[in-house]
Amino acid sequence: MSFKEPTFEAVEVGEEFGPIELVVDDHFIKSYAFALDDYHPWYGEDAAPFGGRTASQCWVVEELMWLFFTKYDPNAVVGLHQKEEIWNHAPVPYGARLTLTGQYVDKYTRRGKGYVVLDCEARDDQGQLLVRQRSTEIMRIPEGIQLGSGSSEAKGRRVSGVWPEDRQPVAEASATLLEQRAGCVLDGLCQLAQCEYDLHGLPPVPIWVGAAYA
Repeated sequence: MSFKEPTFEAVEVGEEFGPIELVVDDHFIKSYAFALDDYHPWYGEDAAPFGGRTASQCWVVEELMWLFFTKYDPNAVVGLHQKEEIWNHAPVPYGARLTLTGQYVDKYTRRGKGYVVLDCEARDDQGQLLVRQRSTEIMRIPEGIQLGSGSSEAKGRRVSGVWPEDRQPVAEASATLLEQRAGCVLDGLCQLAQCEYDLHGLPPVPIWVGAAYA
């Protein structure tokens, strides 16, 4: 199979991806838990409040994000993820057989950079929509374009992140957010980034960008 070059010019609005079948089996659920060190009881054998064991929608979203790799060369991707939108319509139950589909719905140029918008969804075998994901990416940065240079024309006030000294907050937070700590190990990062180990003891190689880290 020949892949398309992952460039802004090659992307076609209306281009479809899939259907791809994804089985939510024990390995799928445990891979997410291991990668992010997130062993929530709902991912285990304990019954979740949804009637049984479930998978994290985040893991399904990652599979949706990479749908375009079925047509575009994963070893030539050089871009920047700009925006991520996720809709969790229903729990993802253990044992479900999901159908993943996607489509490029928009492409546009801003400040010399080409943006593409990929809209994907995961449905169960009854056709129910479980997860929808929309990602906006910059496909390759043209030469001469410097990121973070503030090249766009200022519209109104810019957000600086500095609180004005002459103003007081209108209210104080009444409660703190739940703090969650998770470990970070090389094995887990490789699972999350879809990496493979080099058998000769070299650092892991991300197979989806085709680049080895020296």
